Formats: sequence, C-alpha cells, structure tokens
Amino acid sequence: MYKWIDFDLNQDSPAFDIWSAGNILHCVLAKGFVTFHDALQIKPELSGHLSDEDASVFFPNRVMNLRKVYNYIPDRLNDLICRFSIGGGKFYDRISEVADDLADCAASLR
Repeated sequence: MYKWIDFDLNQDSPAFDIWSAGNILHCVLAKGFVTFHDALQIKPELSGHLSDEDASVFFPNRVMNLRKVYNYIPDRLNDLICRFSIGGGKFYDRISEVADDLADCAASLR
C-alpha cells in the first residue's frame, strides 16, 4: 500500500482532495503528465482526434482520456480517469468513491 503525503499544502476542501487524486492517477497511469502537445508527439495520428472533452478539468492542457494515447489502458481504468475530464459528465463527490472504483478496477484485472 502506498500513501501520498504532502506536508506543505494547507487545503481544507474535500473537493480539492478528489481533484488532486485525479491528477495523481493521471501521473501514475501516464508515467508523467501528458499534455495535448505531448500526445501529438507520441501519436501524431491523434491530430484532429483529441478534443476539449478529453482535457483535465483541473489542468486543461493535460489529456485525461489516456486510452487515446496509450491504447493498452483498460477501459474501466480509463473510464475512471475520464471522470476527471471536461467531458466526463459525472464527477466524484467523495474520495471514497474514487477508492472504490480503483478497487473495482484492480479486481477486474485479476
């Protein structure tokens, strides 16, 4: 089990924790942050196939629909990360929902 600790940030907002979890997941899944520019460098054939809806709500220059860039990302995991995108539609209300969905994704991979 891993724990994320950030001692220098003082935010008293559950919503901030949720969006931060989305950013951490993006970084872990992509092994770094993937911007729209990076995505086109990795896969030039994405030109014209990425849209604003694929962008992070928190950082609109980042691609949250990572399956477009890395097609090996499982659908359920991509669906989870896309809930942090502009086109995600349904956003998380509690961090426990994120944790539950991650557990479901992990179980489906076994």
